[in-house]
Amino acid sequence: MRPMTLRLTAFGSYAGSESVDFTRLAVHGLFVVSGPTGSGKTTLFDAMAYALYGSLPGDRPDDVRSHHAAAGVRTEVELVFEAEGHRYRVTRTPRHDRPKKTGQGNISVAATAELYEVSVAGDIGLASGVRDVGLLCTELVGLSVEQFQRVVLLPQGKCAQFLLCRTDERQSLLQQLFGSQLYARATRAAMDHAGDLGRALNERDAEAERHRLNAFDSLVAVAGGVLADAEGAARDALAELDPTLDLDAIDALITAAEVPLGRQHIELGELAERARVAAAAYANAAATARLFDERERGLATLEWLETQRASIDSARRRAGAARRAGPVLITQRRVDDLHREQAIDEASVRVARDKVVAALRDLGIEQEPQGAVAAAVLVDRCEARVTAAEQQLAALAVADAHAVHLNRTSVESTEAVESLDQALSAVGIELMGCTEQLVGHQVTAATAEGCRRDAASSAQLVQRQADQQRDEAALVEARADAGAARLERARVTAAFVADAAPRLAAQLAPGEPCPVCGSPEHPAPAVSHGAEHIDREVFDAAIEASRQADLIEERLAVRLAEHRRELGEWADVAPETLLQQHGTDVARLHQAEAAEAAVTQLRARMEQLQTQTDGLIAQRQPLIRAAADASAAAVLAEQQLAEMRLGLGGLDAVVLAAQRSLLGGAASGVRRWTDLEESCSARDGAIALAVSQRDAALIDSGYPDAAAATADALPDDDIARFDVSVGAWDRDHAEVTTQLEALVSADLPPVRPQTDELCRVADGLEADQRALSNRVAELDLRLADARVSLKLSRAVFNDSEALRLARRTADRVATMCAGKNQLNVALETWVLAGELERVTAAANVHLARMTRGRYALERSDGADDRRRRGGLDLMVLDADTGRPRSPGTLSGGEQFQASLALALGLADVVSQGGSGSGRVFEALFVDEGFGSLDPQALDEAIDALHELHATGRMVGVITHVEAMKQQLPIGIEVIARDDGAGSNLLQP
Repeated sequence: MRPMTLRLTAFGSYAGSESVDFTRLAVHGLFVVSGPTGSGKTTLFDAMAYALYGSLPGDRPDDVRSHHAAAGVRTEVELVFEAEGHRYRVTRTPRHDRPKKTGQGNISVAATAELYEVSVAGDIGLASGVRDVGLLCTELVGLSVEQFQRVVLLPQGKCAQFLLCRTDERQSLLQQLFGSQLYARATRAAMDHAGDLGRALNERDAEAERHRLNAFDSLVAVAGGVLADAEGAARDALAELDPTLDLDAIDALITAAEVPLGRQHIELGELAERARVAAAAYANAAATARLFDERERGLATLEWLETQRASIDSARRRAGAARRAGPVLITQRRVDDLHREQAIDEASVRVARDKVVAALRDLGIEQEPQGAVAAAVLVDRCEARVTAAEQQLAALAVADAHAVHLNRTSVESTEAVESLDQALSAVGIELMGCTEQLVGHQVTAATAEGCRRDAASSAQLVQRQADQQRDEAALVEARADAGAARLERARVTAAFVADAAPRLAAQLAPGEPCPVCGSPEHPAPAVSHGAEHIDREVFDAAIEASRQADLIEERLAVRLAEHRRELGEWADVAPETLLQQHGTDVARLHQAEAAEAAVTQLRARMEQLQTQTDGLIAQRQPLIRAAADASAAAVLAEQQLAEMRLGLGGLDAVVLAAQRSLLGGAASGVRRWTDLEESCSARDGAIALAVSQRDAALIDSGYPDAAAATADALPDDDIARFDVSVGAWDRDHAEVTTQLEALVSADLPPVRPQTDELCRVADGLEADQRALSNRVAELDLRLADARVSLKLSRAVFNDSEALRLARRTADRVATMCAGKNQLNVALETWVLAGELERVTAAANVHLARMTRGRYALERSDGADDRRRRGGLDLMVLDADTGRPRSPGTLSGGEQFQASLALALGLADVVSQGGSGSGRVFEALFVDEGFGSLDPQALDEAIDALHELHATGRMVGVITHVEAMKQQLPIGIEVIARDDGAGSNLLQP
C-alpha cells in the first residue's frame, strides 16, 4: 500500500482545504514532517486512517471537524492510494450539522463514504456507504485500523507501550495485530465438537441398550408361551431369565425357544386337519339338506299352481275374444261419428242461409237467393254501392282533417312561442344557480395542489414503512444465515486447527531445529488421528462465507436505520395509523379533485346555457310569424269544409259504417254457406268408405254383426291384466317343473339329514384352531421382534465404533488446544509466542544497528524449558554483561531505540505475511520521541531509518527536533496561523 495524495477540508486543526502530494515526497524517500507542538502534524496521518476506516486510531473520539472552520464549510477527507498495482480514491464526510436552507436552526446530515478505482477510462465506483467502504478498504489495504496504526503509522508512545507493558496487555495487542482470536474460537469449537460427539455417542449407546431390552422383553413373552413344551436345560434357562443378559446369551435363548415353538406349530397343523374334515362333513350334509328342502318347496308350489289353472284358461280365452272384437268396434265408431257430423253440417247450412237473407233485406234487397252462388251475386252488388258512398265520405274526412291540422298548427305555433319564453326563463335561472355553485367549488379546488403533495408524501411514507417491514424480515433471515455461517466456520476452524500440529510435524527434519520451539530433538512429533483434513482454501472459504453473511446482516441493519431516519416521527407508528393518515390525505385529495372537476363542468355548462339562450332568442321571431300564417289558413279551410257537407246531404259515417258491417256479415255468411255445402258433399263419400271398412272387419273377426263384437269387447287395461296373469302363471309352472325334474335326477335320500351336531363339532374344532393359531402367531411375532431388536442392537453398537474413534480424536484435539499437552501451552498462546519471536527477530536487526550490537530482544516465558513457548514476556539481552535484563532498566534513549526497533520489526512481520495480511506496505510514518536521544543515539536512529528506506519504503518522521530537520529533508511543514485559527500546510 502506498499513499499518493491526501486532501482534507475543515479537518482537525485545519480550517480550510489542505493537500499533500506523497508522490513528490517519494523523491526524498526519507523526510521530516515538521511543525510546532500541537500544530497538527499527527492530524495529517489521522486523516489518512479516517479516510480508509471512518475512525481514528486508538480510543479517540471521532469528532474530526475543525473548530475553526466556517459554518458553511463541509468537512471532507480524500485519499488516493495504490494497492496491489491498482489506484483507488476514497472520500469521506463525517456526520455534521448544517444550517437549514429555509427557516431557522440546523439539520443533521449523515456521514458519507465513497470508494472508486482510478483508471485511464475514468473512475469506477466500487462501494458507497460508511460500512461498505470501510470493509472494502480493509480488504484492499490488508490491515485493520489497529494494524494500520502499527504498520503504517507509528504514533507517539505506542512503541514504548508495546515494549514495557504487562504480558496480558501485550497478548491483547498481539491478538489485535495477528487476529489470534481465531485460534481461541477454534479451541472453543474443538471443545464444543468433542462435547457434541460425546452426546451423540451416549445417544447411540442408549439406542443399542433400548434394542437389547426390547429383545429381552420379547424373549420373556416367548418363554412364557413355550415353557410348557420345553425340555431339559432349555426349560431351566427359559424359566429363569436375567435382565442383564448380554446379546450372545439372548441370542442363544432365542434359538432354544425355537424347539418348543416348533412343537406347537406341529400341534396346530394336526388340529387344522381335524377341523377341515369336520367342516367338510358338515358342508356335505348341509348341501343335501338344502336340496331336500328345495324339492319339498317345489312340489308344494306345483300343487298350488294347478289349483289356478281353470281361472288362467278363462282369462286366456277372454283376452283372445277381446282382441278379435277390437277392429270391428273401431270401424263402427268411425261410421257413427261421420253420420253425426253430417247432421250437424246440414243444420249449419240452414242457419247460414237465414243470416244471409236477413242481411240482404236490411241492405234494401228483398229478393231471396236460391243458393250460395246467387247470394254471392247480390252481395257484390251491395259492395259496389257502399264503396262509392265511402269514397265521398273519405274526401270529406280529408278536408276536415286538413282544417283540423291548420287549427292545430296555429295553436302549436302559439304554444311554441310560450314554450320558448318559459325555456328562456328556465335557462336564466339555471345560469344563476351554476354561478353560485362555481363560487363554492372554486374555494375547495384551490386546495388541490397542497392535497396532492400531502397524499404523495404519505404514500412515500407508507412505501418506506413497507420497505422497512420487508427488510426487518430479511434481517431475521440474514441473522439466521450468519449464525449458520459462523457455526460452519467454527467447525472448519476446529478441523483446520486439529490438523495443524501434524502438518508442522511432517516438515521436521532430524537434527534440524524445530521452527516452533527451536529444539533439534523431536521426541514425540504429532501425528494425524483420522481427523477431517481441511486445506487452506476451504478454511479461507468458510471465513469468507461468514464474513459475507455478517456483511449482508450489517447492510440490512444500515438500511433499516436509513428507513427509520427517513420515516422520522412515523418510524414507530403502527402501519394501520399511517395507512389511515394516507387514506385521509387521499380522501381530501379526491374531494379537491372533485371540486376541480365540478368547476370545469360548471364552466362548460354555463357556456352551454349561454349558447342555448342565444339560440332560443333566434328561434322566437320565426315562430311568431308562423303562428299568424297558420291562423289565416285555418279560417279558409273551414269555409271549404262547409261547402262539402252541403254536397253530401244527410249521408254520414255512422250510417255508412252500419251498411259496411251488414255487408261484411252477408259476405261472411255466403262464404260459410259455400263451405258447408262443399263439406256435406265430401262427407257422403267418407261415410260410404267407413261402412265398407266395418263390413270387412266383421268378416275377419267371425262376428255376425257389430252388436255381437261389442258384447265380447274389453278395455285395454283389462286385456293387459289378463296377459300379465297368464304369462306369470306360465313362467312359474315351467320353472317349477324344470327344478323338480333336476331334483329327481339328484337321487336324494328319503329322509332329510340332521346337521346340528355336525355343525357344533365343526365350530368347536375351528374355535380351538383359531385360538391356537393366534397364540402361535403371537409367539412367532414376539420371537421375530426379539431377533430384529437383537440385530438392531448389534448394528447400532458396531456402527458407533467410528463415532467412538472420532470422539477420542476430538477429545485429544480439544485438550491439546486448551493447553493440556506436553508443552502445557494453549493453542492461541502458542501461535502468539511464535509471532512474537518473529517480531523480536526482525526487531533485533534494527536494534543491532542502533546499539552497535550491544542489545538484542528475546521472548521469555518466565518458566522452565518444558513451558518455554508459553510466555509472552520480553527481555533485553545485554552483550556487555551477557545477561538478560528487563526493558524497564534501560535508559530513556535506550528505551527509545528498543521501542523503535520493536515497532519496525512489528511492521516488518505484519507487512510480510505470517498471521498478518501478507501485503507489502511501501510507506511508514514514525511519530516517536526523538528528542530523548543523545546526538550519537539520534544519528544511529537516523541511520536505521535510512536503512529502512533502502528496503524500498517511503519513511516520514514526525518531529520538531532541529537536529533531525538538519540531517533530513523537510517534506511537509505545518505552520500555525498567526490568528490562532488552526494551521496551514507547506510542502516545499
